[in-house]
Amino acid sequence: MFILRSLVANDHSSLFELAMKAHSGVTSLPKDRNLLKKKAISSEKSFLNPFEKNKEHIFLFILEDLEEKKPVGVSGIYTKSGKSRFPFLYRLEKIFPSSDPLLKAPSYSLLKAFKYEEEVTEIGSLFLEKTSRKEGLGKLLSLGRFLYMADNLEKFDKKTVASLRGIFTEQDECPFFDGITKKLIGLSYEEAVSLVYTRREYLEKILSPYPIIVDLLPELIQKSTLGIHPNTIPAKIMLTKQGFDLNNLLDPLDGGPFIEAKTSQIDVLKSSFLTKATSSPESKASLGLISKQNPFKALIAEYSIDGQKASLEEKVMKALEITHDDIIRVYPLKKK
Repeated sequence: MFILRSLVANDHSSLFELAMKAHSGVTSLPKDRNLLKKKAISSEKSFLNPFEKNKEHIFLFILEDLEEKKPVGVSGIYTKSGKSRFPFLYRLEKIFPSSDPLLKAPSYSLLKAFKYEEEVTEIGSLFLEKTSRKEGLGKLLSLGRFLYMADNLEKFDKKTVASLRGIFTEQDECPFFDGITKKLIGLSYEEAVSLVYTRREYLEKILSPYPIIVDLLPELIQKSTLGIHPNTIPAKIMLTKQGFDLNNLLDPLDGGPFIEAKTSQIDVLKSSFLTKATSSPESKASLGLISKQNPFKALIAEYSIDGQKASLEEKVMKALEITHDDIIRVYPLKKK
């Protein structure tokens, strides 16, 4: 059985081990033990301390294999994220320079530097071990954090965004970065990530000061502009079903797209419901994401609605550390 739970400070070593397994492009999981330890401490404080409305908060979640007693994945939520985490991006615009019927290419795409002014909540830091990419665990890791948001809506901004990993080759090279950004700053991808992670003001300096006509670039770079890594496509599909859409903004490092949704309209927040839990040996009518608060834990399990309560198997109750009549949140899933 696998469970998603709130990360605590003592998980910092596990967080580092997961970050070391992640490929390039997961920039919010730096391969730096000290930085990750600070993130783990900040996350624990965000979960435990009284909420401060105008302060940035990090909420990290660990996906744990209860039988093996080891972490296999991580995901996160960052509040007040726009101005601080990605103050400068590229925006892709469609330009229509002429309406002359004799011209066969009446439009082209233009990359422009874009200053992000909004305060938004960002979901990120998502990584799942390759051996665990099965049994719907990606869904638990990605959507499970929305159950926490549903019970703590006052902590989050009106808009939620996600940065999707851009295209990388099998050699872990990034065509967008190599074709554009590297030529502007002369740094390797790893050097650029390290620089902008610790000094966000440098995001402005890695952008082209002039608009870039994408159609004039080599085909591989064109395809990498708003391109999505194959391993990230399932996450994009999942988030699209939750109400997220492209906004034509892209990461200046890997060219991956940003997607966004109105927080209150994310399907988990709209369609999940609170109920009381009770145990039953026969609880297999429906399948759902099920969570409880303080401390937060979530899993995917079968349940049945019995009057005003959700009946769960005893092993599910035990994994969530809940007893009869405890409040849980349920998000129905379709059985395969």
